[in-house]
Amino acid sequence: MITEDMTRAFNDPAASSWLKQTMIEAIKRDPVDCANDAEILAALLRGRADAMLRGKPGHGLYVITGSLTE
Repeated sequence: MITEDMTRAFNDPAASSWLKQTMIEAIKRDPVDCANDAEILAALLRGRADAMLRGKPGHGLYVITGSLTE
């Protein structure tokens, strides 16, 4: 199910293409699992942003498909 809020966000020209693509992928998933993952991701990204603002960037993140670095 796609909510009115999702439709509004998707049609917002100020919304990033990343957000729109993520919403497209999210509606294919179990909504509870997706919402839980989104909360975790938001907390992780908020922590990263806070660290960057304090001038303490992280150390790269290794993932199965390769590595992400700062």
